[in-house]
Amino acid sequence: MEDRKRPELAILKGFFDWLQGEAPRKIGNGKGFALKSSHVYLAALTDFMSYHDLPVDKRRLNLPRPTREQRNRKINIRCEQVKKLVSHAKSVRDRAVILCLWQSGMSIGDLLGLNVGDVMIEDPIRGSLDDPPLLIKLVRSKAGVDYRTFFGRDSCKALKDYLAEREQLIGKPKRSDPLFLQQRKRGGEGYRRLTTGAVEMTFKRLARRTGLVSEERMKEAYLNPARPHALRSGFASALKENGVNQDVIDGLQGHSVSYDSAYHNFTDKQLRELYEKHEDILSIEQVSIPREDEIQEAVRKHFGELGVERIMPELENTLQRLDSRVSRVEERIEKGITDALLGKLVADPQFRSALEESIVKVAREIVSKPWKELDREE
Repeated sequence: MEDRKRPELAILKGFFDWLQGEAPRKIGNGKGFALKSSHVYLAALTDFMSYHDLPVDKRRLNLPRPTREQRNRKINIRCEQVKKLVSHAKSVRDRAVILCLWQSGMSIGDLLGLNVGDVMIEDPIRGSLDDPPLLIKLVRSKAGVDYRTFFGRDSCKALKDYLAEREQLIGKPKRSDPLFLQQRKRGGEGYRRLTTGAVEMTFKRLARRTGLVSEERMKEAYLNPARPHALRSGFASALKENGVNQDVIDGLQGHSVSYDSAYHNFTDKQLRELYEKHEDILSIEQVSIPREDEIQEAVRKHFGELGVERIMPELENTLQRLDSRVSRVEERIEKGITDALLGKLVADPQFRSALEESIVKVAREIVSKPWKELDREE
């Protein structure tokens, strides 16, 4: 950069054009560098210049900006897609990885950087694997940002299953051991920390196996549209759709947010309560029951106001009759069980088994009766 006869902007523009044209031919592959790669090289050069007191405003170069290729766009991940990935996963470890990524919004690097001790927490404020959601505190590897996020019910259960199976195979782990392991390859003995590459390959297989990504699209893309980062993006979108503050979402994902934001103003307890409030939208095991106003709106949409007037009372009557039916089942079960029988129930396993069979039989008889017959019994 000692030649100052040409302005540095012209030099940089010439360098960028060279990357797009002559440089690859001289290297030997005969193809121009991708637009994004050219910008990366240019950024390295401008950073070098800034370090030596030659700052450059890259906006003045008027260079074409790289755009995200359509073929590599991530698919929209929600609970339905996550459930497919989990159901097709071949190991409890892979199921735990999928659910932890989905319910925490972590990057794959941050998740695989966790140790066993990071989840072995017994704290009334932060929760535990047995008392989810579990608050996880960590430093984002990419940006060095301290942040807090959570493992919900599904991911905590999956982690417990994985750790139990792992303990049976290789013994009880130490707190300093990696949370997720993979077996060493090429004849090596023992285990090592699970790698990002291994997880990416697993997700690629799952994307094909579940049909989330077609074989044709997978061949066209050099990045799996259902890669781990798609779960991170889906986590953010699901929370945003449910009305969670964007600063809170950014904070949960380890993005840098101002210290006067809502995320930093929340205590651990408040943040956990907020996550718990919205956890259902991230849970694949639980379907939330629609509110009455949501039911009315759905009926109105399909049947109009007349439908609301006619159908809603019928729905309410049906629910009341079901509730009454359940109550009668409970009454029949309780009928005839005295304190003496309860004592014997505890003391005599054979008697307990026989009594349980009788209770089930009575319950089945009641449930199988027609509505009219039940109404007469009242």
